[in-house]
Amino acid sequence: FGLKKLFGNLTHAGNLQNPMHGNYSLVEPTSLSTSATSSGSERSEDDSSEARVKQSAAGRTWYIPLPKLMYGAGLAACDGFVNGNTKKRFNTFGGMMTGNTVMLGSSVADEKWIDAALFMCMIAGFFIGAMIGWACAPPSRKRAGSFRYISLMIPLCLVACEVLVFVIESANTARWASVLTAVAMGITDVVGFSGSLGQHVTFMTGNVQKLAQMTYNMLTFSRSKDKSKINTQLAEQKKISQTRVDFCTVGAIWAFYVAGALVGSLMSRAPNEGAWTLCLPAAVLTLLIWINEGPSSAAPEPAAKPPLFRLFDLTGSDTIDIVELRTVFAKLGLELTPQEESRFIAADADDSGKLDFKQFVAWIAA
Repeated sequence: FGLKKLFGNLTHAGNLQNPMHGNYSLVEPTSLSTSATSSGSERSEDDSSEARVKQSAAGRTWYIPLPKLMYGAGLAACDGFVNGNTKKRFNTFGGMMTGNTVMLGSSVADEKWIDAALFMCMIAGFFIGAMIGWACAPPSRKRAGSFRYISLMIPLCLVACEVLVFVIESANTARWASVLTAVAMGITDVVGFSGSLGQHVTFMTGNVQKLAQMTYNMLTFSRSKDKSKINTQLAEQKKISQTRVDFCTVGAIWAFYVAGALVGSLMSRAPNEGAWTLCLPAAVLTLLIWINEGPSSAAPEPAAKPPLFRLFDLTGSDTIDIVELRTVFAKLGLELTPQEESRFIAADADDSGKLDFKQFVAWIAA
């Protein structure tokens, strides 16, 4: 068998170590054991329905993250609640900057300068909240749990709004407290978009556009007619399945946004003109983000390719083609059998003619 012979030559070459250990280890020990037991099949890192171990700097924490669809629906429902509630109580939009922008223009046209200043402050508040969110968005900070800690600012802003409304007697003056809701929603949208959800939860115009795009893609998707390209067909099926999942997620975000706006509007009719009703989305948002935005929800640091992979990657392209494989075997004085070439080609899951690192691992482990 060519690979075993190759590994044997590398091990006894004098200046090289065993390719599966030491400096030439193909993968980390934990990854190698997973590859061996699953025969090269990779475990999806995005499967949020399974129990996973979350590890932080302080130690290990065990819990089951909510599925992506439920997470998106929860964030959208809370955002809709805030918008419906603030529109009824203060005539402002806590998280919908399109509405505040339209109201700004309308107020200027009607020469209502105080209202125009309020809507301008709403937009500025959302801008500040988004800036705070993006400051915590770099992967290194997310791995440290930054989104969890920044989620504590959301209830702080929403509860502070309710406190100011309670303290201020004038209804017109109390409207200015709603600027704090815009700050909270600016943070929420960045967490939704840059966090594990990867979707906007406040921009419904963009989400409806996404639904239209995905519907068109599903209706016009053309499958490969070449039945011999099994890997291509599998990749196409995976793409269709992922599109359907994304369609359901974005659709749920829109539907629950509407439902949240309905509930928020109705809650504004509670005693004392809906006082303290913003505390409900404050608590739910904090809980959802704390559960789903742990340190391990951030993308891991890109690991350097192991030396064995770099040995075959003669061009430094992070991929290996059949020419590079033949060259390495020839330099080592080994014969590359047709069976080994066939296995190499079979590992090319996307029929690109090259193996990336994951495909290379699958080829070695097969």
